[in-house]
Amino acid sequence: MKKLFTYSIILSTALTIAGCSSDKAPSAQATKPNQTSEQKEAASEPSTEVPAFDDNSFLTIKKLTESGKGFNSGDFGIGSSIEDVQKKWGKPSATPNSSSKETTYTYNDKATEFKVTGGQITTISYYASDLIQFTSKDIISKLGQPTNTQESEAKTVLTYQTGGYKAIFICSNNGTDEYKLQAIDVMK
Repeated sequence: MKKLFTYSIILSTALTIAGCSSDKAPSAQATKPNQTSEQKEAASEPSTEVPAFDDNSFLTIKKLTESGKGFNSGDFGIGSSIEDVQKKWGKPSATPNSSSKETTYTYNDKATEFKVTGGQITTISYYASDLIQFTSKDIISKLGQPTNTQESEAKTVLTYQTGGYKAIFICSNNGTDEYKLQAIDVMK
C-alpha cells in the first residue's frame, strides 16, 4: 500500500511538472510581433509546392481561367508583373530563357512557368507529372467540347475559351490512341 501511495505521488508530480512547464520554446508557427505580412504569409504557406491534380481540378482550372490565373499560379495572373512573382517566389529555377520579345521564367518547385513580355505575364503554364494520368477524352468528358481542337499524330491541343481567357490542354500521343495530358496553358 505504501508503494502504491509513493508511486501515485511520483506520477502526479511528474504530470504536474510536464503539464505546467512555462519555459517551453514557442512553436515554429508562432508569429512574431515584428514580422511583415509577407513574412507571416510565407510562414503559413504549406510545405507542398505542387498541389495534386485530380478529377476535380478540371473545374478548378475552368474557374481560375475565368480570372486569367493558372492552376498553381497563386495570386498571379495574366497581366501581373514578373517582378511581383520574383518578390514572393524568389529567383526562377533556371536562368530566364529569352527570345526576341518574350522571356520565360520557370519555377520547377511549383511546376509553373510564366511567359513574359514587357515585364507582364502573358502565359501561365502548369506541367506537373501527375497530369499524365488524364487523357484528352477525360478532359472532354469533364469540360465538354472544346472551343478549338488541333490534332496531329503526335499531339492534341484542346482550347477552352472562358471569361476572356483561354485554357489550353496540351496532350501528347504515347504510341496508342490515348493522348496523355502534358501541360495546361492559360493565356489571353
